[in-house]
Amino acid sequence: MRLPGTDALAERPYDLRPARLSAWLNAGVNPPQVAEWADNSVPVLLRVYAKCLTGSEQSALKRIEQAEPDLRSSQNRISRLAAE
Repeated sequence: MRLPGTDALAERPYDLRPARLSAWLNAGVNPPQVAEWADNSVPVLLRVYAKCLTGSEQSALKRIEQAEPDLRSSQNRISRLAAE
C-alpha cells in the first residue's frame, strides 16, 4: 500500500520487473542471460518482451556491416588457398 502523498514508481518491487527486463533486452544483453536472471525460459521471455524491443533492426544491421569485412577477408583467404 502506497503512503498518501508519496510518488512511488511502483507499489511493489516486482511491479518494476517488466521495465527492468525490457531495459536489459534493449541494452543488448543476450536473451539467454536475461532469461536466467529473470528465472524464465528464453521462449517465455521473448514471447512476453519481444514487443518491447526497440531499435534492434538498426543495431543488427550495424553489427552485420561491421562483421562483413571480416567475412570477406576470410573468404578471400579461403579462395586464395583453394587456388594454390
